[in-house]
Amino acid sequence: MAVRVDGGGASAGVAVEGLGRICDFSFYYYNSVDDIAAELKKVGADSRAVLDFLLDQNCDVKVLAGFIEAFTLEGISPFNRVRLQIIDDDEHVLTNAVLDGLEDGEKVACYELAFLRNHPGIYQEAVPVAVEDYSVNLLWVNLNPQDRVADLAGHIFGDGVEKDVNEAYRMRLSSWADKHPGGSINLWYDSALVTEKARMGTLAMLEEMGKEKGVSLRLRDVRLLPNIPPELRHALHPGAPVYFRVDMLKVLIADYMISSPEERERFFVFTDVDVEVLEGLQLFNQRTMRHLEKMGYVFNRNGMDKFENSFFMFQKGHEKLLKVHRKKMIEAIVNNIKVVRRYSLNPGLKSEYVMDANFVFNLYRGFREKMDERVKDKPRKVVVCPSSRFNGGGNFKSSDHQKEAFRFVGDGVVPYTRWGRNSRGCGDESPIRALKDWVAAPLI
Repeated sequence: MAVRVDGGGASAGVAVEGLGRICDFSFYYYNSVDDIAAELKKVGADSRAVLDFLLDQNCDVKVLAGFIEAFTLEGISPFNRVRLQIIDDDEHVLTNAVLDGLEDGEKVACYELAFLRNHPGIYQEAVPVAVEDYSVNLLWVNLNPQDRVADLAGHIFGDGVEKDVNEAYRMRLSSWADKHPGGSINLWYDSALVTEKARMGTLAMLEEMGKEKGVSLRLRDVRLLPNIPPELRHALHPGAPVYFRVDMLKVLIADYMISSPEERERFFVFTDVDVEVLEGLQLFNQRTMRHLEKMGYVFNRNGMDKFENSFFMFQKGHEKLLKVHRKKMIEAIVNNIKVVRRYSLNPGLKSEYVMDANFVFNLYRGFREKMDERVKDKPRKVVVCPSSRFNGGGNFKSSDHQKEAFRFVGDGVVPYTRWGRNSRGCGDESPIRALKDWVAAPLI
């Protein structure tokens, strides 16, 4: 959308009527920009009053495109010009500098608009947090274990041979290091799924980067976490769906980092590799600090229901957060694993008991309710990232590993898996043939 601005002036402040219907999703979604422009012209109000209303309502960009089609703006205020620029900035190139010259109240309105539009570059700054007070954390978990017999892996990612994922992590870690000189960055992994040569290759990369960038870059093994209950340690088996393991480990790492006295940092930042890097002032802006101090956490506001666990931040010292997080996340996973052990093969489980790629993520609903999140001021943060492939459950074939579900049967510790890597079973539960004899052997 290109914003067209002309000079001149007519009286603003005219009462705007009939615009609510145009801003409604049921209208603008099913009508063209030309149709919206025609409807806006029928309102009969001063164009600046119409623009004020549309901007204050945070209307869809399609409605604003219709407005620009309908009117030539005369005498647009600096405030509205900036608001239009924010809405038009799909590439997120604008920074706080665009607010120079605005009144304090106008700046606050722009901060709110940028938040609602998921614009990370415009935010209200807070007192800077020292890099010694927080750690940035990323996680990699292999779908399948690397081949320790062939011993070809040169890094921990995937089979250890393919270069794309290794390069993606290297570049993202480098970017985080550039934005947080002197800081602490942890890359978590499961050593039971990689070779010693792969670990040493990745460790060498991190050490070299850390020296070059002046940051602490650590390769940390999830198998050394002291807070993993036995049932969840069994669930680290590679026969379990990889995204189940990933989300479970996010929960366990966060619990450890905000509860262990050995971890000195006050703030824990977790980010997926495909989330765009944030600098310190963006991480700890005023809105984020307000939520951290009150609730102890913020989550990514992208995704369905304005919630996603691809990025989140926790703060130490919040007993309610620690207690609720353990009960509604960790204990809930443990209890479900125990409950579904009781059933014979191929039971017709209710959907809430099925441990698939979405199972752990879905538990956050109970966590958020127990944390008493406010409807209009939820602890969320603007980050730039792709949409989750699992929105609405995802669209996967039965042979895709993302489709897998698992459970343990009886007293067993080998996952019985449906679909995905076990799709030959036509939906029947059984151990994945290539993994049924696998035994965890973490690297020392």
